Amino acid sequence: MAWHSSGETNEELIDNLWGNGLISTEVIASAFRSVDRIHFVPSGCQEFAYCDHPLRSGNVHISAPHIYCTVVDNLELEINSCQSFLNIGVGTGYLSCVVSQILGPRSQSFGVEIHSDVVEHCLKAIKTWKNSVNTVTIEPTIIHGNGLEISNEGESIFGYDRIYVGAAITSTDLRNIQQLLAPGGILIAPVEGRLTKIKRLDEFAEQIITSVNFAPLLAYPKISVAIPALMWRPEYHHLYPKSFQDATRTLLLCSGASFVQPPKKASERLNFSSVLPKEIWVHILSFTTKKWFEPERGEFESIKARLKQEKSKRGKLELENIHLHKENSSLVQEKNLYLSLIQKLRRALDQQLELQIEEEDPFSRTTFDLLNETDNLLNIFNSTSRPHEMEVDNNSSSDVGEQYGMDVESLNSDDDSEQSEWEPSVNDSNRSVRVQHRTVSITNDDF
Repeated sequence: MAWHSSGETNEELIDNLWGNGLISTEVIASAFRSVDRIHFVPSGCQEFAYCDHPLRSGNVHISAPHIYCTVVDNLELEINSCQSFLNIGVGTGYLSCVVSQILGPRSQSFGVEIHSDVVEHCLKAIKTWKNSVNTVTIEPTIIHGNGLEISNEGESIFGYDRIYVGAAITSTDLRNIQQLLAPGGILIAPVEGRLTKIKRLDEFAEQIITSVNFAPLLAYPKISVAIPALMWRPEYHHLYPKSFQDATRTLLLCSGASFVQPPKKASERLNFSSVLPKEIWVHILSFTTKKWFEPERGEFESIKARLKQEKSKRGKLELENIHLHKENSSLVQEKNLYLSLIQKLRRALDQQLELQIEEEDPFSRTTFDLLNETDNLLNIFNSTSRPHEMEVDNNSSSDVGEQYGMDVESLNSDDDSEQSEWEPSVNDSNRSVRVQHRTVSITNDDF
């Protein structure tokens, strides 16, 4: 249904994608509506901006909208959260802006692009889009570099909650990139012709989404990338999750207390937050991450999350199995139809050869060759079919010459041999018996 989703406007495009089941939630639909594709398509392609197919001009490329819908749906983005998103091969920046609209103002969005002209196009497109809308949740940070050369520094130390790779990678590349995932994170990438979903739990769980055809992610030039980490400062306090905000507020309030209560006994705990001054705590907090004060997930929570994932995977596999079963039934019916036509053709050729032999027609050799080829096709059908699916003629092509009393070796000889013009030899007594038993009449209507 993807190719039937094109529209005349961005609204119409999104409505068609929604109507064709390519957008799963109103939140995703709203995000795509807020990011008009026309601002991001390559230069000169504006008239095709709302067509549901990829567009390319030089190094600038944008995927088909239905591909982005599939990616966003499988990223399992948390609305208005503090999740971080890394887009390797960010391209025009279209997807990064859509994801930012869903994640909200407290999220982080990074894009890495190897082509400098594409980076320029991306920054210009994002600026144009920002000026065209009333609210932009967060602007993606675009970095010029090679997505295969992202160092384990800065933000990469803590990992990214969601990662998308916008170009085809190898299995080796996948193993390297998935190390950038934070615990519980999700990575989606086209890997060797398959759009693959990786989820990092206690181990990396892999799921195949669909078959795709992407241009490869370039390995050269090797431009290293270091994505700077967000350092906590009071002015960034609102960008952090509630657990971090609550803990930080408590620390700073205690550090500002004028009275420090000493412990009554040596064994009792001391409130060290009231011992250090506020300035020291501000400096310490700058080395923490957004998830610093989140409680560790217990064994029960890990098992619960894994069970939820397995149920989701099982449901998708069951749907896929139903689809494959229907497709298989359709193919079997089509195969039986072709088999029936081939069998009719063979009977027609069989009858035609009988008449040509009787009339000593010089074109009987051609008919004989066609009959052999038909028998070969029937043998192929017979070898690839289960017995209960279809019935095939058991006449073997190797027996055709013998059936009609012909010299098969002479038929298969080279044209430049010294053999004289081919003439079928006929066994009159056998032929009369065969003619009596072959009463099938084939007309053009049968085909």
